[in-house]
Amino acid sequence: MAQVPASSESHTTLDRYLALIPRGLEHAARENLLEVLSDFSLRLKVVGEVVSDNDNIAHISNVLQRKKDKNKDIIMESCFGGFAVGSIHENKNNWSVGYIQQSKPTWSCSGVIHGVVWLQIETNAPAHLIANRVRCLGPIIALVNIWEPIDMPASQSLEQAVASVKALVDSDSQQEGDYSQAFLAARTLWFRHVQAAWNLPEEDLKALDNKLKGTAAMKYRLSCIRSDSEKYQYTRQQLLAQTAGIVVPKVQGEPWTVDLTKYDLEVVVLAHPKALAVGIALRPYQHLGVKSFATGAIPPDVTAPLEPGDVVLDPCAGVGTIPMEVLFQEQDAIAVGGDIALTGLGGVAAEYSTRAHALRRERYPSHSARYADQMAWDATCLPLRDATVDVLVSDLPFGVQCLSKAKLDSVLPLMFSEFARVLRPRTGRLVLLCGNCVPIVRVLHQLNTGKDSMSSAATAEDIISMPCDSVFPVNIGGLMAWVVIVKRDNGPPRELPNYKDRVRKVAGKRERIERCKANDKSTKKRGVHQS
Repeated sequence: MAQVPASSESHTTLDRYLALIPRGLEHAARENLLEVLSDFSLRLKVVGEVVSDNDNIAHISNVLQRKKDKNKDIIMESCFGGFAVGSIHENKNNWSVGYIQQSKPTWSCSGVIHGVVWLQIETNAPAHLIANRVRCLGPIIALVNIWEPIDMPASQSLEQAVASVKALVDSDSQQEGDYSQAFLAARTLWFRHVQAAWNLPEEDLKALDNKLKGTAAMKYRLSCIRSDSEKYQYTRQQLLAQTAGIVVPKVQGEPWTVDLTKYDLEVVVLAHPKALAVGIALRPYQHLGVKSFATGAIPPDVTAPLEPGDVVLDPCAGVGTIPMEVLFQEQDAIAVGGDIALTGLGGVAAEYSTRAHALRRERYPSHSARYADQMAWDATCLPLRDATVDVLVSDLPFGVQCLSKAKLDSVLPLMFSEFARVLRPRTGRLVLLCGNCVPIVRVLHQLNTGKDSMSSAATAEDIISMPCDSVFPVNIGGLMAWVVIVKRDNGPPRELPNYKDRVRKVAGKRERIERCKANDKSTKKRGVHQS
């Protein structure tokens, strides 16, 4: 449990939260919280193990088994030494990832890096700060209580599970205080977040206040989140139907009514074989970028803390999510994003930008130097001057539907050559989310050496500071992905051999593909009309 001393102005009561963080990003979220909430009391605890001790044995077994294959067995052993990842072994879809933790390597094999971890937060920071300034938290609930360790295996029957939940709730009155009082405290915290972040009209806030006082009926929804749901002997709906009267206590005044679509408040039950938690969702469902709490969505800017006046670039911006995040940062900064997919930069991007700017003006009516805009461009030929970007943050296109291996091999060197050109020497930072870190790190080395080498010594003319600051795996919507963090070094950018011809070749091939798609659509339309 990490703890920061309370400031002289802080309150004595600590509010309790529970956040779902993508497995692999919990340390980044922890560092961000410690920085942003440094003036307040703060306690942090990761619930459950992040990496299993048994994975080390499995990793060693995998390595020994694959020692005979010398083609792609150990491809980056020295590249990440001493950083977040100690080694990477790749054999088709079988991954083995090495971590460095207190000088002791632990390992995770295929299938283990998935899902989310629970981050328990206790702080006296004001609700508006948690709601509007802490950007590292995705789905978050006002915590009623958490019980761990417990024993609720998937093999339990429905009756046994209901009895276990009832026993845990009943035990609160004997050990840690009344469950109803804890629920009331979470409900009060929820309403403070409603006032701070939901941007509701005054009449709607007054209506919710009346419902909390019991003069009108509150509408609520009960949700359940659990991992490996298919292994259980009962459905989540069956569990909720039997435990609703247990986890949602009776209130004074008008009784609460269930409404699955037009609800005021959502009570969330998080179930795990070794832990159980109950809380109230702090964001209205329609305002969540990702509709499922189970994904543990996290804003992409969490690993790129900004300095005042920074210029932020997203060369593959899509509709512009990352540039628009800059509008809500603590520091004043300028963000520019662009994409070559013009269909993605049309009405959707324009509407997204308009809504983001309107929300910023509403939340921060005073003068601000924050600015964000979007453009149409080719990431292999950016219309930007040399050494003008402080931070490059991007969710690179990955997956078979985005770019094949052949396309990556042809496009990545061109893109990263441009990234190195526009980043400021020494101070420029690069934060990337990618589907496979191997080609990314290989291209970064190629920028320094001009060769496909992974072990060359650093020189004064290096363009990229290697090894990377950090490379770590994360779970993104059930897919294994990687975050790569690296700094720009002092060396001058080098233009790749035949750079312009290679860019023209990539652009020409892209145009031919677009023409073929357009012809296919035209042919289909003519066929429909003729029929």
